[in-house]
Amino acid sequence: MSDPIAELTIPIRVRAKGRPRVGRNGAIYSPTSENERAIAVLLRADFAGRTPIDQDCRAEIELGTDWFTLRIIPLSDHKRELRGDIDNYLKQILDAAQKAGVVRDDRCIREIEIRECAVDFREVSS
Repeated sequence: MSDPIAELTIPIRVRAKGRPRVGRNGAIYSPTSENERAIAVLLRADFAGRTPIDQDCRAEIELGTDWFTLRIIPLSDHKRELRGDIDNYLKQILDAAQKAGVVRDDRCIREIEIRECAVDFREVSS
């Protein structure tokens, strides 16, 4: 495995991203947007002077109660198969697993590994 392109440890409590809500005035807002902005400010300060990463990569995240570490590791020879962001696919799968009764609550999942595969279902199921 390659060395990380970036490794950033940020001392901030990360909150679960809330679902968008509609305010009294009809405006849509995200209840965690202030926390997300604060995290972005800290990441930007830590990553200052470097060029944004624009290549296929692996993200490793360690999450503590009041800190997190983000490691970005380059991938070589990776063929992009999915059109959307991988985290959005993950959320849909975990929410469906809870609704189907596979897990009582997706909060019990404490470790996740997800990767995009260049294989279709016919190859996996045979």
